[in-house]
Amino acid sequence: MDFTGLIGKFPVNRPLTEMDRKYQLRQDLRLEIAPSDQLAVIRLNSTFLETVDKWYGWRGFTTAFALTVLLMFVPGFGLLAFDYILKLLGLAPTKLSTQSLATSLLFFGILLALVGWSMLSLLRKESFAYTHYPVRYNRKAGIVHYFQTDGEVRSVPWRDVFFTVVPGSNFWAIRGHVLGIDNKTVLDTFAVGPAGSIKSHLADPATKQYEFPDAVRAHWEFIRRYMEEGPAEPNRIVHFCVPVSDSKETPAAGFRRVFANFAGSSLLFRIVIAPFCLWVILGRLFATATSKLPQWPAEIEDACAIEPHDPYAIRGDAKNDRRPDKGFA
Repeated sequence: MDFTGLIGKFPVNRPLTEMDRKYQLRQDLRLEIAPSDQLAVIRLNSTFLETVDKWYGWRGFTTAFALTVLLMFVPGFGLLAFDYILKLLGLAPTKLSTQSLATSLLFFGILLALVGWSMLSLLRKESFAYTHYPVRYNRKAGIVHYFQTDGEVRSVPWRDVFFTVVPGSNFWAIRGHVLGIDNKTVLDTFAVGPAGSIKSHLADPATKQYEFPDAVRAHWEFIRRYMEEGPAEPNRIVHFCVPVSDSKETPAAGFRRVFANFAGSSLLFRIVIAPFCLWVILGRLFATATSKLPQWPAEIEDACAIEPHDPYAIRGDAKNDRRPDKGFA
């Protein structure tokens, strides 16, 4: 899991780094790797491809953590502080001096305020916000539209975005950098697809062959081929569309998505990890219930009109993983 960009902002107003350039993903360079949708597609058609944000797969984790801390520690700190207030006012017996009581009360009061504020701030990263932060790739117009975590929608030409893979200790992620007129200064950054592991770097620069697994660049190639080569191949790859285009995720869909993070693992491991998953699911239910669906501005919806009888138009709903998409009506 990687919450960079959701918890803490992406660094902007900075020059491109050597790492940015080293792992750049070029729109005009086809990678010989099997494309993968990574369970991220909301809608796909001849006009646009829409995907969920990279945090969607683990949505609920930060909420569950914040609520757990709030429910377990804050009441305890509050009761302890209340006990010191009673003793300080002489309403409860104590052997401590007034100065010791006042010092302890100040300490626990500050601790209560810091823990409460930090957990509420963390809670609002997922809850009382948006159910997801979609990215829409308009193939015909050559434009990328993306939701910021504050709800602002921004648009940038596809070919003007500097895409790169950002390496981490366990998870790698794709970021799209919006550059200034000097083509060196990063003015804005958005996340592309889910984070994942990469087994190796480029194995053979001459043939552009990659070793597997490389889920991160496989997802990039899925998006790149859609934008550069058309919807036919991506349409064949997608077997599941995330059912959040016009309604909130159902509890059943959230349950499946959390456990999908461990797809391919052994049955024993999934049994062992089940309590953790259920804990995340409870946080996910709370986050979904308290958040609102993102809505694209009318001008973007107009620019993304689906052609009548588009053979590649698909979307998801609560009853079907994938179904034909007849448009916005």
